[in-house]
Amino acid sequence: MIRGEKMDKLRLMSKVAKMYYEENLTQEEISKITNIPRSTISKLLNYAKKMGYIRVVLDFPNQDLIFLEREIEKLYGIKECVVVEREEDIGTVGAKYIENVLDEDEVVGVSWGMTLEKVVKYLKPFERTVKEVVQIVGGLGEPNEDYHATNLAKELARKLNAKVSVLQAPGIAKNLEIKKAFLSDPNIVKCLEKVPSITAALVGIGTLHEDSTLIVRGKILSENDRQTLISSGCVGDVALIFFDRNGKPVCSDISKRVIGITYEQLKKVKKVIAFAGGPKKIEAIRGALKGKLITMLVTNKEVAERLIEIDRRRSA
Repeated sequence: MIRGEKMDKLRLMSKVAKMYYEENLTQEEISKITNIPRSTISKLLNYAKKMGYIRVVLDFPNQDLIFLEREIEKLYGIKECVVVEREEDIGTVGAKYIENVLDEDEVVGVSWGMTLEKVVKYLKPFERTVKEVVQIVGGLGEPNEDYHATNLAKELARKLNAKVSVLQAPGIAKNLEIKKAFLSDPNIVKCLEKVPSITAALVGIGTLHEDSTLIVRGKILSENDRQTLISSGCVGDVALIFFDRNGKPVCSDISKRVIGITYEQLKKVKKVIAFAGGPKKIEAIRGALKGKLITMLVTNKEVAERLIEIDRRRSA
């Protein structure tokens, strides 16, 4: 039997470390073999790490991506970031991510957009049942398009084995009178009343670039609308909540005509999972992160690297 008090401390540390790291013995097992208290073994291992005698080397695949994820999480204080190698991988990886983070009792809000459409497309039907899917923005673009919010909500509900509440209204009304008329519809009111009960929201992050979905595919904003938002400091949107570079909501005539979840409501959702990538979305993604509009992000390597670079440069 090995008596700890009769050994040189360095030799003891070396022996304990070898047993723990190379022989894969637990601290409890080492304690029984050496007759050293488990608390002492823990202190020896910690001291050895502190002195640099023990160096833990992680050699998992894609360590560069894991590093980027942790940097984004620390820089922006979000719950989790998932970084993929290529922008086109966001859909498949995002779908797998949803499988891991959604619980059976979730009320899931869903926005709209082409990236989100790909995520839902690659999502495998759940074996378990999610409580409900709620459409959180009115319809945008052609009603038959897969990225349309109503179609996304229905398809997501089908794959989650959930009931669905759709918002049968335009995402942006032509004027305030038309918005008021839609908000008097009992079915629309019923859907919007479910928004506060949402526990997880799946969203994209939009931009105001000329070739963005909101401009080209959605055909919701005119060039004049786009310029109005840009002049107001807007850099992007999450669920039609337009925000500036710091993630603060931008108030404009356009934002007043939106039918859907509000800024205050979105901020109260426990899990806001965003799927967005590509160089043209960097400023918008950064704004959403800075404003704490999202709590989780699935993005690509190029975007993650640029986000870290920008923040390091500005904090220097």
